[in-house]
Formats: sequence, C-alpha cells, structure tokens
Amino acid sequence: MRKMTDKEHISITDKRQLFRYCAVEEHLCSPELGKYATYGLAVIDEHGGQTVATIHDVSSDGETVRRMAALFTERSLSPLHVHDVVEDMLP
Repeated sequence: MRKMTDKEHISITDKRQLFRYCAVEEHLCSPELGKYATYGLAVIDEHGGQTVATIHDVSSDGETVRRMAALFTERSLSPLHVHDVVEDMLP
C-alpha cells in the first residue's frame, strides 16, 4: 500500500465538511404545558454558512444544550448522527 504524501493528506483534510453547532432559544406552546421556553440545536455548514439541520426542543436547560453544541463542534460530529447522539445524552 502506497503512503500518502503530505500534500495529498492536506488536500484530503481540507475537503472535510465542517459544521458548527449552536444552541438556539425557542418559545413553544403545547396543550399540556402551555407556553414555555426551551433550547434547540442549529447545525451550520462552515463552508457555506447555511443552516443544514435544526433540532427543536432538546432541553429546557440552556446550559446543557450549549455544552452539547460545544462538544459536537469540537468533535466534528456529522449532522447524520446528531439526533442519535442527542437522544443518547439526555436523561
């Protein structure tokens, strides 16, 4: 197997899709709770600046959602897996 040159390695890593996760405050209404404040996650494509996914009503604890956003950004979590990871992290 041929070893990649440094130039080839840089070219491949530069093409990696980068996403930024942000906590988003939301104001929702439900028949059971009435009006309430909650936090969701927005997934932003760093290359195009577009929001590529939004997960609503993740938690009413803003700090928890902000920590999730920071962790997902730091770990370069793919938006394909974000729903499962959020589900696994919540009590």
